Amino acid sequence: MSILLYLLYLVVRITNIIKLIFMNKTYVLLGICAMCITLSLQHLAAQNVKVFILAGQSNMQGHGNIYPIDVNGTLANFMANDETGEFAYLQNSDGTWATRNDVWVRYDHDNGNLLNGDLGVGYGGYEGQIGPELGFGHLLGEYCEEQVLLIKTCWGGKNLAVDFRPPSSGGTVGPYYNQMITDISTALENITEEFPQFDGGEVEIAGFCWFQGWNDGEEEAYLMEYEQNLKNLIADVRTDLNVPNLPFVVGLTGNGGYEINESDFWIYQLQTILVPAQINAAQSADHINVAYAETRDFWRAGDLSPEPFALHHWNNNAESYFRIGNALGTTMIDMLDQITGTPNVSHEHPIINVFPCPANNYFRVQGEVHNYTLRIYDVNGQVVQSFEQIPLTSVVDITAFVKGVYFIEILNTKSQKVLVKKIFKQ
Repeated sequence: MSILLYLLYLVVRITNIIKLIFMNKTYVLLGICAMCITLSLQHLAAQNVKVFILAGQSNMQGHGNIYPIDVNGTLANFMANDETGEFAYLQNSDGTWATRNDVWVRYDHDNGNLLNGDLGVGYGGYEGQIGPELGFGHLLGEYCEEQVLLIKTCWGGKNLAVDFRPPSSGGTVGPYYNQMITDISTALENITEEFPQFDGGEVEIAGFCWFQGWNDGEEEAYLMEYEQNLKNLIADVRTDLNVPNLPFVVGLTGNGGYEINESDFWIYQLQTILVPAQINAAQSADHINVAYAETRDFWRAGDLSPEPFALHHWNNNAESYFRIGNALGTTMIDMLDQITGTPNVSHEHPIINVFPCPANNYFRVQGEVHNYTLRIYDVNGQVVQSFEQIPLTSVVDITAFVKGVYFIEILNTKSQKVLVKKIFKQ
């Protein structure tokens, strides 16, 4: 119920109580009055929850190693060598890993260990690892005014053709499809027990991310039916969760990157058959509010990673998993913006890049042209800062800005808008 209705409710109750007070029942009724006001204020303070589901197989679990710091590709090593400060918000000033209590994570691990708590490191496939939830959670935590809950429901070594087989594909429904739906229902039913800080607001399933595909490379028949199975999965998940147009993001199976690897037949088939099938399914006219997130940009070679031959797990490279989470997050936010009608917001641009996002005390602009105009707007559409004749690369100080959402608008020398990007001030 809206705040205005509750305020009206308060007025009516207090009016009735005052009438009763004049009937000489002052002390009892004052207690009732206080109780009514307290309960109403508690309801007004309740925090609504946006739920995002992270589903798939082992790469959604995440196998990005956090330590040791002296090994290429661990999260600690990546942060120690990040001269741009793009992801400084991942660590506190004393070097410890940051957490955020406006984003909760719930992961019923396949080893029987339920992990639930504030977003931070350590929610990966094994202790001491991260998955896409870290990058995704930070972005959605900044984007959403409501509390965010991430439900991870994923298991290693599972294919879509059999293990996750959706009902609409015919045959036996995959046991892990059923388990995925059960996991989500259980998480929502137990939210008050698993997150005691939850204070009774509305809970809304707001988005779904799918990151899976490796094990469908084991048989040609699985590859050939992947596109239709994925389209069926999208439709069936929406039906079973009772959210008809649930925003759905597909993370591409980008193992190996863009270089077509004919020497490894498994990866070659993923690159040439499965990834196009994922793109086709995401772009199908059979549904709306579906997009894919490009991940091939984040492939890192074995000599830059903790496990040089763990191709199926992105060589256990934490930077890869973190950036994949970022890609899932920016794609989800783009879709939510389109649904809500936020105009002309893009998180990527082929000529100009604005980063980091979220930003702390500054953001950096890198482009291929000189002398453009940059304007910063707040959420009310007011210009809070403006720069003319910006050079090729610039650093913009936003230390004085309050935490929140801003829009960066860049215009060329003809005053034509070339980029509008949403950015979050930490």
